[in-house]
Amino acid sequence: MTRLLLLVVLLLVSFWSRAADEELLEPEKAFKFSARMVKPDLIEGQFRVAKGYYLYKKKMKFSAQGAKLGKASLPAGKMKKDEVYGRVEVYPQDTRVRIPVSGANKSFTLKAVFQGCAELGVCYPPQETAIKLTPPEKKKDAKTDKTDKAESDRPAKETAMQQYVDFVGQLKAKYG
Repeated sequence: MTRLLLLVVLLLVSFWSRAADEELLEPEKAFKFSARMVKPDLIEGQFRVAKGYYLYKKKMKFSAQGAKLGKASLPAGKMKKDEVYGRVEVYPQDTRVRIPVSGANKSFTLKAVFQGCAELGVCYPPQETAIKLTPPEKKKDAKTDKTDKAESDRPAKETAMQQYVDFVGQLKAKYG
């Protein structure tokens, strides 16, 4: 009887252990990082944080190969009492980061290192993501831009004027 009871307990523990494991997301699904160049000298990164998970603000680090990064600008997070680190600032929701960049004349690789946990109490080891970025083309000087813009607007203005003239002509023909 004792053996049977012990077997049932072991089976239940095994079942609950598997159920708990299935509830946890893989780290790459719990925390998704993406980035894009918004200007030739600025990167905007975004962390997508799954519901029930959070990222540590102080565990976010950024580096680049082929460019020089400035200090990342992160929004204020939420304060949390963490069993491991004590009182910490975390992001329990999607978060954007802005990173100044210089010396990026061609494609370069941005590396983001970050760490987070599930609210269930399970923390993941630090994660690393590398993204290849290409800076947008730099704009021409203001004088050239104005000339180019004026020339590119000309066909649209002429078309609009022609439509107006045609419309007025149709009204005159119909109503005299």
